[in-house]
Order: sequence, then C-alpha cells, then structure tokens
Amino acid sequence: MDRMEAAVQKYGWEKGVFCYDGGLTAPYFMARAKSEKATLIGLPGMNVIELMDQGDVHKLNDLGYSLLWKPLGEAKREHPINQEIITGIRAFLTSLNSPVHQITNKDKPMIIGTHSTSGRIVLEMQSNPQMAAFLSRYFIGIVHANPFIDTANSSESFDPLYNHIFETYAKRTHDRTPHETLLGKAYLLRNAAKEGYSGFKDVLEDGLNDDGDEGTPKRAPKTFVGVMGRTLSHLFYNVAEDTMTYGHILELRNAGRALKREFNAQAAAKIPTIFVLSEGDPFSCRRTTEEFFCAPMGVSPIIAKTNLHYPFREDRGALLHTVEEMGRLVTLHQRRQSIHMLDPRQFFAASTKEPLDIPATLAAELFLKDLRNRAGAALQRGAGLLNPAAGLF
Repeated sequence: MDRMEAAVQKYGWEKGVFCYDGGLTAPYFMARAKSEKATLIGLPGMNVIELMDQGDVHKLNDLGYSLLWKPLGEAKREHPINQEIITGIRAFLTSLNSPVHQITNKDKPMIIGTHSTSGRIVLEMQSNPQMAAFLSRYFIGIVHANPFIDTANSSESFDPLYNHIFETYAKRTHDRTPHETLLGKAYLLRNAAKEGYSGFKDVLEDGLNDDGDEGTPKRAPKTFVGVMGRTLSHLFYNVAEDTMTYGHILELRNAGRALKREFNAQAAAKIPTIFVLSEGDPFSCRRTTEEFFCAPMGVSPIIAKTNLHYPFREDRGALLHTVEEMGRLVTLHQRRQSIHMLDPRQFFAASTKEPLDIPATLAAELFLKDLRNRAGAALQRGAGLLNPAAGLF
C-alpha cells in the first residue's frame, strides 16, 4: 500500500476520479474539515501526488480548511506535457462537472493553492480578462508557492550566460533526465550540500526524516555526515520515478517566458493573490517572479527562509503567515456577504446610530447603489431635471 492509500484509509480522506475532455481522467483527493469555513483547491507541481505533508493537511483541517486537490500528473519521456497539464487544470477549475463545483460546500468560499508548474498555468488564466472574471466569481483568492516561470541560476533576464550554457546542454540531452547526466548530478549535489540536511533518500535516516503521524519532517543537524549523506544520495541514486527530461524543462520554461512577456497584471490583480517564494529556490527563478509578476500586480511576496523548492517544509513561519493571509481573505468575504444581505435603507438608517465595522470600499459601494436607486426612481417619475445626471449612474 502506498503512502497516499494509507493516508486515505487512516484519515478518512475521499478519493475519486475526475473525467474530462472527452475521456481523460485524473485522480483527486479531499480532506474535509469538521468545522469548515473554506476550501483550499490544491494544484501540486509535476510528479507529486501529495499537496503537502500529511500532518499539515490535518492541521489545516483543524483550522477549518477543507482541502481538495488534483495531482498534476507525471511526465512521460519523449512526450510533450505542457498542453496536457493546461487542459487538466483548466477543466478542474472551470468545468461545472469538476469535483471543485460538485462536491465542495457551495456556502463556503474557495481559495486556489498552486505550487511550481501549476502556478504558471493559473497565472496564465489570471492574465486572461475573461478567465480572471470567472475565477474571481468562484474563488476568493489564490496562493502561488514558487510558481515555475523560469529556471533558477539560468534565467533569461538575469543570467544570460548560464541561460545560454543550459539551453545548449539541454538541447543536446533533450530526452535524458538531470539524474542521468553528469551536469545534472553535479547541480543536484550542489543543492543537496547547500540545503545541509539528510532527507532525499532513506540515507542515514535514523529518525531524521519523517516523524510519523504528524508527517512534518524533522530537520537533521547541519553536520558533515548529514551533508554528505544527502549529497551522496544525489550523486549515486537515480530516481526511478523522475521522468522529467531536459526537453520537458525547456518546454515548461519556454511557456513561462512567453507568459512573462504577455502577462496582463491588471487582469490578474482582479483576484487577491498571495505569492510565497523560497529564498534560495534551486529550480524556479525567484527574481523573475518578483519583478515580472509580484511587482506589476502590487503584491509583496512572503519570503520563506529555505533553499527548498517546496517553501513550507522548513520555514514554518512562512506557512503560518500564509494561513493568516488566507484567514484575512475569508474574513473579508464573510463581511461582504453579510453586508450584501442588508437592505441599503436599513444600513444607512442604522449607520446614523451604530456604524458597522466594514471596509470603506464596501460602504462606498452601498452608497452608490443607494444613489442609483434614488436616481432611477426620480427618472421614472419623470423628473426631467435629473435626466442630464443619468449618465453619472
């Protein structure tokens, strides 16, 4: 029994199959909160089936967040992947037959959470005005954890020399994975030493890796033995399930660069967005995301103090900060819902006695709505003097 099957049985998670696009299928998982206040729609990166550590799923459930996630899928050698994963993500988020719109609580808000490659695809959707309008209708916000736009240390905008070297090498080794090439192993070895703890393979594990039920990895001390255990595991261990080739990396990187050039930040900013970026991400170029996506959208990213591509495993403060921001989105949504249920006349009558604690923008919305109603009534009565003002409302 694999790890996910064991978790499904142990925690009572739901598992199903999503059918879309005329016969394609994908598994999905759901972990429901007992006292639900929102649902996190999770989209992990490539070759990953879990949205996050099982212990963190359990903790988010305790905080009132149900989690529904669909794995992005596994890359297949000599097979393009970009369009396939775009189709899967779009169908999962937008199809009314998707579990997102069928098995979630329609009375509770939903937040999208992405990681790596799925982040770039959702940013593409946000960049399209029509799609952004759809997303803002069904989701109250989006969390992007290290979206993969360009490669770290060989980005188009900030590392032109290494970009040229990597591109040349990747084209020559198009159908091979980094674990199968000397340069790839050297880069992985470098990052393993930089991370400074054992945990990639069950090497020198001795209780240093997974702590069981909680599922939160324990950190090994930054000792010579710990560093060497991790680096040697990268050097001598070929990951059997790792089928991401250099060709796939180039394909996804080219798609990210195209998005960077065409990104519509104004449309994307229509839906509240949180970025979480690892300080030393070895795979996604943090600076590209900051300068071409965060800054144009007016978003200050949460910086996780880690060298891992997954930002929350080591920096628990970044996870806490992200959950707090999600909580603010939920609270704002709840305020808007309660205000929109009030009759404007009741609101303005009550506000003279006991003003409600609401954002100024919402009060302005209600004020304008009241003005529109009054102007409309006046026009219907034939108040000709108000006709010139009709265009203002």
